[in-house]
Amino acid sequence: MGNVQGYEAFLKDYKRYSSADSGLKVEKIEGFEPVVDEYFSFGKAFCDGIAFVRKENENYVLRRDGTLTQIAENLSEVEIEGGKYAFESNGKFGVKNVFGIELLAPIYSEINIADDTILAISDEYAETFYARYDSKEAVLIKKCNSKDATLLNGEYLFSNGYICDLNFLPLTACGLFYANLPCEGKVVVKLQDAKFGYVDLSANKILQGCYVVAHSFSEGTATAVMPNGENVVIDESGTKLFGTDNMRIGNKSYGFYCYESGGKYGILNDKFERLTDAIFTDIKYEKSVSGYFIISQNGKDKIYSPTKGDVYDCEEIIYEGRMFFCNENGLVTVLDNNLKKLFSCDGVEYGNGVLIVEKGGKYAYYERIQ
Repeated sequence: MGNVQGYEAFLKDYKRYSSADSGLKVEKIEGFEPVVDEYFSFGKAFCDGIAFVRKENENYVLRRDGTLTQIAENLSEVEIEGGKYAFESNGKFGVKNVFGIELLAPIYSEINIADDTILAISDEYAETFYARYDSKEAVLIKKCNSKDATLLNGEYLFSNGYICDLNFLPLTACGLFYANLPCEGKVVVKLQDAKFGYVDLSANKILQGCYVVAHSFSEGTATAVMPNGENVVIDESGTKLFGTDNMRIGNKSYGFYCYESGGKYGILNDKFERLTDAIFTDIKYEKSVSGYFIISQNGKDKIYSPTKGDVYDCEEIIYEGRMFFCNENGLVTVLDNNLKKLFSCDGVEYGNGVLIVEKGGKYAYYERIQ
């Protein structure tokens, strides 16, 4: 009758190595190096050095060095954060890492994960844990009697109206309520008189407390509005660098500011000199890259130069990893900082310095050659 077990093993290997997503080597792209020289039928973006992929209905974890580790569970529809994810059992939630190791037993009513931090809330208290994806256990940081806690990011919690550290200790800068997350060591606070100010967390002191509107710091400056309607830009010491009554200034980004006047947007340099009039319907992300801006005008995105004008336009443009991803008619064209075309594909996703390139229903992973 023959060796049935050996024949089944042969069939499995035949399917694996003759399939379109595992037997075919990835296409070469100039300026890029494949993370692993094969295609996948599904792939997620890299996060913390790993990515979930599928081939031939089998599940794997892909590392940056190209190593593939087979895992049991299909994580294609699971939200993974820092190599961890929440799972449910009998109406309660726990945490596993991508390799299936249980980090927290399913005894909690709610799980929040950000970076290496886990906030687990039960019916009686909340706890924070520290865990990495390759750790076999999560380390408890501190229990809290309050159930009113939300994980804001990997460093801060929001509880009882205050931002707290991971030990649930309130950052008690002047005993005031926080209006947003700390950024560049500063945070916007709301004072008793309903005005807004800035607190320097390192010195635990108020920089200014006289604004009716205040925005977070970005690249060493922040924008705010005075009670008389004046729009101001301040530095890290609280000193006013620029003020205007006839336009609204946006936060600094990549050395430039955007401004709004009459419902339209324009661009200022770091000396608050106008590079353009207020002619755009939007400036995406207020982002400047190598002297170019991503702006929206007449229902389309454009790559715009203050000196050259419109240099590229399409339906949607996103900038990440020193590349422009230009989406139009279901295809993506990838450009570098100098607007040189790198390649085109059906879809692309970027994470942790790695590109997922989709072509013809196949997914390949590439790193940019520096």
